[in-house]
Amino acid sequence: EVQVTDRKGKGVAGEEVRIMDGSGTEVFSQSTGMEGTIICELPEYSLISSEKVFSSPYTVITGKKEEIVELTRNSVVTFLSR
Repeated sequence: EVQVTDRKGKGVAGEEVRIMDGSGTEVFSQSTGMEGTIICELPEYSLISSEKVFSSPYTVITGKKEEIVELTRNSVVTFLSR
């Protein structure tokens, strides 16, 4: 889950959120909804010819801010919008 809030903690709608996998490929792009939130399920890895290929860590980007996320559990990433 990604939350974009203002300084008062209120969700900011319409903020573009992009997610890049560990190789730098964009795997998700969406604007936040009315509550300033988006939810996205990301795979930790995929199997290619019975070999695990890890997609993590992911980079979550909104505006000029970014955060690296290791997939160890479901989590919430919060960004403060100006």
